Amino acid sequence: MRYCSSDKLTAGMILAKPLYTDKNKLLLGAGNKLTDTFILRVRNLNLSYICIAEPGTERITIDDPVDDSVLVTLKQQLRDIFDEVLIVLRSKRRSCKTIDGLVKKVSEDRYVAPIDKTIGSIRYLVEDVHLKSLSHWDALLNFSKCVGWREHGVDVALISILLAYQYQFKFEQLIHLGLGALLHDLGKAYMPEIAAKRRSDLNAEEIELYRKHPMLGVSLLEYHSKGHYVAKECLLQHHEKLNGKGFPKGLTGEHLPPVSKRKYAANEIYHYAEIVSVADAYVNLVTGAWYKRPMTPDAALSRIIHAMSDTLNRPVSRMLAKIILPFPTGAPVRITHCAMIEYVGFYGVVSVPNRHAPHKADLVLYADSQGKNIRPESINLKGDSSAELELDVTNDEQD
Repeated sequence: MRYCSSDKLTAGMILAKPLYTDKNKLLLGAGNKLTDTFILRVRNLNLSYICIAEPGTERITIDDPVDDSVLVTLKQQLRDIFDEVLIVLRSKRRSCKTIDGLVKKVSEDRYVAPIDKTIGSIRYLVEDVHLKSLSHWDALLNFSKCVGWREHGVDVALISILLAYQYQFKFEQLIHLGLGALLHDLGKAYMPEIAAKRRSDLNAEEIELYRKHPMLGVSLLEYHSKGHYVAKECLLQHHEKLNGKGFPKGLTGEHLPPVSKRKYAANEIYHYAEIVSVADAYVNLVTGAWYKRPMTPDAALSRIIHAMSDTLNRPVSRMLAKIILPFPTGAPVRITHCAMIEYVGFYGVVSVPNRHAPHKADLVLYADSQGKNIRPESINLKGDSSAELELDVTNDEQD
């Protein structure tokens, strides 16, 4: 089996793994042929990839690193939270002329966002990561695309938990971090129209309002009976930058590993928030939430490590590059360079990924440089120092 970009699906392809709706109901079982109607439904679900059967890839198995049903449940719970908060805020806004007035009204009424159900689901997710001792992510994360801004927090929570697990955060610490990462954009409930836009499309007035969402999110948890200090700090600080040019407080930070016992000053970024910031940046880059064209995992990791090295915690960024495999098992790729010149431009599937040198993977080739199907052929790029791959996605989908 292999992954196939939702934009490259064609009628007649065979579904290799069952597909479920956003409410965890079976949409189509494995072994069924795709129809034009079904493909349209997949695209409406905003899925990046699905798994299909391809001749020559029968021995390739794509496993779910964590229980996918937990992620689906979390996404539904996060949508429910935003839906309820939006209804409450709309009712309160009738008596408030400004956002500041609305925040004051929320505080006076001691309104708290209904987040309690998500804590149990975050616990299940952390248990799954612990049980499987995940040290890397051998899968293409099926991110919600930009239009799914309410579900964005689930993707950020998953990556944040994986990062903190590598730093040996304790079980309960991972839960606190996961909750903060899940809810980090809660303040966008005050501005749903702006939240649905790419950041690069915001005008000056919208940007000014956007910069308030961290503090607005904290206002929705201010009176929670359990305090949730870690979560509130993640909400408040996930847009702070280590060079002091972030918002809302312009905090600074040291490029130190975010170990749980690390001490920090009052004007420094909380180490939990440093993790969420890196995870948030990665998800925003690969989903197109910041820019019109989403980036491939490889390009996003490069941007974070090099172009954003002054703003994001460098040890965390490097750890992200260690745990995210740009070309995981089953990834559809195109060879852009290799010593065997006759294979340049050929299309294939990653059969055995290479954690230490992602471009030097084992492949099963299935199409020539013109996209014409060929008899499946296995090649090993491990010893080829010049080998370079790119994800096989449509030209207008990713950079």
